[in-house]
Amino acid sequence: MPRSTKASVNLPVVLGSVAVVSALVFGVGGWMVANGIMSGASATIESAGAVVDDVAIAADAASVSVSSMREVVDDIEDAARSGGRTLATVEQLLTEIGEQAAGDVADSLESAVAAMPGIIRTGRVIDRTLIALSLLGVDYDPAVPLDEALEDLRGSLSPLPGKIREQARLLDEASADLGDIAESSGNLAASLLEIRIELLEAEGIVANAAIDVQGVSNQFDILGRDFDDYRSWVPWLILFAAISLAAIGAGLVALGLNPPDRLSDSS
Repeated sequence: MPRSTKASVNLPVVLGSVAVVSALVFGVGGWMVANGIMSGASATIESAGAVVDDVAIAADAASVSVSSMREVVDDIEDAARSGGRTLATVEQLLTEIGEQAAGDVADSLESAVAAMPGIIRTGRVIDRTLIALSLLGVDYDPAVPLDEALEDLRGSLSPLPGKIREQARLLDEASADLGDIAESSGNLAASLLEIRIELLEAEGIVANAAIDVQGVSNQFDILGRDFDDYRSWVPWLILFAAISLAAIGAGLVALGLNPPDRLSDSS
């Protein structure tokens, strides 16, 4: 009967061959995949860093804008307060002028008008006396007699108290209007003060945000530099691992083809 033979499997050769093939695949494929992944990751970090840089620039611009806006509000608030104080001073001055005009000035004019008849009579006596003395050589020949001139003056003075009181009333109305404007200016200044306080808070928030974003931008710069360093040696590490695996596989193949017992037999 024929003898059945069974093929023996040289396990070291098989494992070594698999190791060598795996090393080639790992070395070439791993190099390409790692290089692609690292390139993509580097591009992603660079893009993210650019976005953060743009955000940092926008944050700085926003901080400058808020600061400029606060300065404008400060100027408007100061102008409103100064204008309100000026209007209040003018209001008080107009009130005092109106009170004096309607009181002392008008009363004085009325007293003068009331006294005019007696003054006119006295002027008439003086005028006649001087005319009589002109016969004795006194040079007196007025175009308008004194009593008539005083009568004309009385006619001019008579309506003045009423007109002055009317002007005083208008001054009071103007004073009241200025008071309303001064109050509105004060209210505007108060509102602007609240806005300024809010802008100060916003300015601090935006400034802190700009600092934080700038810090993130700096971290991205550091990360990008560090990643470039990793990118330069990671593929070589993969290649070294593949070469090591191939060397181990070659050693196993050599061991399978030349086992120790065969070497001892040959010796």
